[in-house]
Amino acid sequence: MIISKKGTNQRTVSIEESFRAPKEKVFKAWTTPDSLKKWFMAEEGVVVQDAKVDLQVGGAYFIEVIYPGYDPTSIDGEFIHVLVPNELEYTWLTPVLNGKTTKVEVSFVDQEQGSKILLSHGEFENEEQMKLHIEGWTGCLGNLHEYLNSLI
Repeated sequence: MIISKKGTNQRTVSIEESFRAPKEKVFKAWTTPDSLKKWFMAEEGVVVQDAKVDLQVGGAYFIEVIYPGYDPTSIDGEFIHVLVPNELEYTWLTPVLNGKTTKVEVSFVDQEQGSKILLSHGEFENEEQMKLHIEGWTGCLGNLHEYLNSLI
């Protein structure tokens, strides 16, 4: 996993991650509610209670996550750009952002031994928000590897 920072305030996270699965499978896992429920959790004990995806420009998505001992947390937004199975761009809103919407851009690219994603997420208001999202994406992408490997 390659993680870097960019943007005017260096508060946008860029992640490059390789997978053994073809990009079509990675894209499908990223955009299918049943798949999201199996891998979109940042840490042990976290459960995705609900996921909805309307995969089209202007379509909404919603992910409800339960952290042990806390009320459910929602992550939601709207698709800005959808090019199946190559690119996604969508807004991202969750309570930890204090009402500020960020943007996620993901490219799904073929590689000789599978595929890779190029993910950009930001711009965050402060270092703490960015750190929490780096930890979250790192955990989620580790789970995505396990989920995709279980399909092979």
